[in-house]
Amino acid sequence: KNSQQIKKGWIHSLNALPYLVKNGDNLGGISKEVYDTSKYWSYIWQNNSELIKDPNIIYAGFTIYYPEKKLIEESKRKLSKKLSYQL
Repeated sequence: KNSQQIKKGWIHSLNALPYLVKNGDNLGGISKEVYDTSKYWSYIWQNNSELIKDPNIIYAGFTIYYPEKKLIEESKRKLSKKLSYQL
């Protein structure tokens, strides 16, 4: 069971996958490494908002958690449907 909240199109997954931040890492690079695209960096940031206050500043040695790609795609579909209903 994956504990998650979808809020305003964002995912907060409590059982997300761990990533140990290395020296020189940034959220775009981590996104590229784990999702094969840098465009999902904001999902990593949002999922770790209690730890990462500024997305441009992350520290080596921290363990952050990234949601599975399928959860991101699901939240994007739900947000897209919600927006299409509002039109």
